[in-house]
Amino acid sequence: MSSLHLHIGQTLTVTTERDGLPYAVPGQIRSVHPLQVVTNECLELTPGQSVMLIQHEGFDLHRGVGRVVETGRAGTRTAFELDEVQWTSSNRRRSERRFVNLPVVIRAVSDDDDVAHMEGVMGRFADLSETGGWIDAANVLPEGTLAVWSADIHGSRVRGLSLVARSREGGMGLEFIEFFGGSYGALKSYLESEAA
Repeated sequence: MSSLHLHIGQTLTVTTERDGLPYAVPGQIRSVHPLQVVTNECLELTPGQSVMLIQHEGFDLHRGVGRVVETGRAGTRTAFELDEVQWTSSNRRRSERRFVNLPVVIRAVSDDDDVAHMEGVMGRFADLSETGGWIDAANVLPEGTLAVWSADIHGSRVRGLSLVARSREGGMGLEFIEFFGGSYGALKSYLESEAA
């Protein structure tokens, strides 16, 4: 797995909450020390608020969480500085994929004309691992979309936060970012039972 190398001008995904729902926009690094990021969208950030940054390098996914120190706006652009960002890295292909046929619901927050609304997609996981999966679906979300997915596995509702990594007609690939509650354990147990 590669280590994270940040540089000025590098693009990443900025993840925060909007109306209590996860919301993601593209951002660009303006300064590395201290870490300053600028987006082309107007974000309502306040000092002390937690922000997640997601950065991809090949099959490696880097996730950083930090608190806003300062924020400012110029037109529709938002610039902010984060303190003590804690980074974790994972290789998206480190986990073995299993071929499955598992119904799934994906919900994404989209923003049209400055009005946030939920967009739901139904599909089926065709392959699945601890780090992501491929979903066969008639309707797909664009690459880079932050989405919450949920599936019923062995009578348990399994949910998590994900990023649409690939999207094409008929399907999309999700990268799992975070799991809610005991969802990770339930997913891991399900994958182990599918391997047997």
